[in-house]
Amino acid sequence: MSAVLPGNVEAKRRILQVIQQLELQNPTPDPFQESRSSNNDTSSSRGDGLNPVAELLGDWELVYANNGTVVTRTGFAQGLVQLAGKLPGFGLTDIVQSLYVDEEHPGCVRSTNQAEFALGPFGSWRVAIRGSWLPAGQQQPSDTVLVVFDEFGVQLTGWLVKLPRQLPEVGIRLPGSGSKQQQGRPAALWRTSYLDGAYRVGRGSSGNVFLFRRR
Repeated sequence: MSAVLPGNVEAKRRILQVIQQLELQNPTPDPFQESRSSNNDTSSSRGDGLNPVAELLGDWELVYANNGTVVTRTGFAQGLVQLAGKLPGFGLTDIVQSLYVDEEHPGCVRSTNQAEFALGPFGSWRVAIRGSWLPAGQQQPSDTVLVVFDEFGVQLTGWLVKLPRQLPEVGIRLPGSGSKQQQGRPAALWRTSYLDGAYRVGRGSSGNVFLFRRR
C-alpha cells in the first residue's frame, strides 16, 4: 500500500530516477500505432482511432504511483484509505488496470482501474473506475491518449469470511456517460512513456507517474 500513498520523499525521488532511465530506453515509442505499418488499414493514419500494440493490452498490477491512483483519489476511497493505514485487519491490495480493445467501437481501448479494500468487520470491497482511451488529437504526441471516465463501481467481495457467491456490483454512471459528446465527462490526458513485455510506465497530465507490472 505504501507504493501508492504519500511516503518517504527521498525514496520516491530514487524511484523516479529509475523510471526516467527506463523512459530513455523505451522500446515502444508508438504504443498506439500497430496497424500503421502492419497492414493496409489507413484509418489510423487519419487519426480516427487507436491501434494498440499487443504488449499494451491485458492486466497490469500497479507497483508504484507517486500521488495515489484514480481509484484511491475518489471521495469514497479516500476515507477507506485513511482507515486502511491505521487499523489492524484493514488494507489496500490488488490494484490492477485492465486494458482491452472495445469490439463495439473500433479504435477505442477500454480500461478498468480497480482496487480491493479490506475493512475488517465491515468486509472487503472492490472499487473500480472504468473509461475509454481515445485519440488525443494530432497536436499531442503519438504516445498520448485522452482518457474519458464513464463509470464508478463498488462491490462487496467478502464479509468476515469469503462470500459463497459473487454479489453484483453497484455501478454509478458518471456525468455525461452514454452520450456521444465528451463535454461534461471526466477526462484526462495519459502518456505511455515506457512499454515492454513486462513493465509499463504511464504519466498523467498533472505530473503523476505510475509503474505497472504485467500480471
